[in-house]
Amino acid sequence: MLDVNAHLAAIFDSNAYPPELRAKALDLLAQAGTQEERRRAEEVARAENLRLERTKLWLNTPIIAAVAGLLTLGATQILSIIQSKETAALANTYTRSLEERKFQFEMIKSALSDSKEPKQRATNLLFLIDSKILDGLDIAGLKKWAQEQDGQTPAFDSGSAPTRPGVEREFRTPVSQTLVAELSNKAQQAGTFDWMQHAIAELGVREIPGPDNNVRIMDYARFVELQLSGFNDELPWSGLFAHYVLKKAGFGNFPANPLQNRTWATWGQAIEQPKFGALAVFWRVSPESWQGHVGFVVGEEEGSLLVLGGNQQDGVSVAKFSKSRLLALRIPTKP
Repeated sequence: MLDVNAHLAAIFDSNAYPPELRAKALDLLAQAGTQEERRRAEEVARAENLRLERTKLWLNTPIIAAVAGLLTLGATQILSIIQSKETAALANTYTRSLEERKFQFEMIKSALSDSKEPKQRATNLLFLIDSKILDGLDIAGLKKWAQEQDGQTPAFDSGSAPTRPGVEREFRTPVSQTLVAELSNKAQQAGTFDWMQHAIAELGVREIPGPDNNVRIMDYARFVELQLSGFNDELPWSGLFAHYVLKKAGFGNFPANPLQNRTWATWGQAIEQPKFGALAVFWRVSPESWQGHVGFVVGEEEGSLLVLGGNQQDGVSVAKFSKSRLLALRIPTKP
């Protein structure tokens, strides 16, 4: 079979043929090359579209489906450009753009899978948008969805932390009234109801993911006149909760920095055995670390203390702490 392309190339390369004929040969070669690039690009596009559709079904979430749709649309638009321009150079650009879309798609998947909380997922997605990683996509829809989920968090520069301009609002989870009654009775029997009533009353208060803050936690900070610029409900606040409860009960002479939880290990009166309502101070990370946790003892189990405190599972709750981490037990005292 005659290799037409080879024959045309031979005509173009030979000075024996007139310029008009060589120019015609070059034109035919360019058209043949364009048709080949078009065929290859169409095959790549079909394969890419099929992969995107399978991915949408696999992930089965509205936002991922929207992203995949955007990618498919982008691939179709690029193919249209290749067909109209008829150059091998644009075919290479198309392939390169597909690789960029694949990278962007993987980045979006990662951002949305890092957290199960919609607000955090939205914050991650906004970071990708505002750091220009997703440039080239029609991101208006993505950004609108992310801002709705994230409480209209404004854009922020790549590498910087998101600001927290959100509102303060109440957020509590249901608490068993049986548990409340049981803890109140034990506090009265132990003679610690004076302060434990205030701790028990806060059960169920929880942090709010994203830019908003729980107004109750912010009220703790205001009540104790906390001097800390930029405080929010996602900073460590077990020491703040203890400070709030004890100040509410009329105690004083508190540690200079009550948010440094280990400073509570020298406040009040030391006791040897756990008592309902006593302050329990624990180490975190390691016994030598400056980090710690503080809360109120409400029970014991083998090898552990049950503690009612703040910043436990991101809220005010009763949680179990190993006695091996215990640094001090203190009973509040008044002058």
